[in-house]
Amino acid sequence: MQKVRHLQCVQQYFEKHNIPLGDITAVASDDAPAMIGRYRGFPCLLKEKAPAVKKVQSYPVVCG
Repeated sequence: MQKVRHLQCVQQYFEKHNIPLGDITAVASDDAPAMIGRYRGFPCLLKEKAPAVKKVQSYPVVCG
């Protein structure tokens, strides 16, 4: 499951840099298929590890 791999990657990065997951306060997503899911999406999986996390919707900005 790709969402689980994303979570593992984030956890490894934070562990490597000695940052507690509890310090994460928000996660931004463009709702790409790898990220979405009301109950098992990446933001939900992260919230299980860091309960204070809020999901923030983000959209790509196109200039030109």
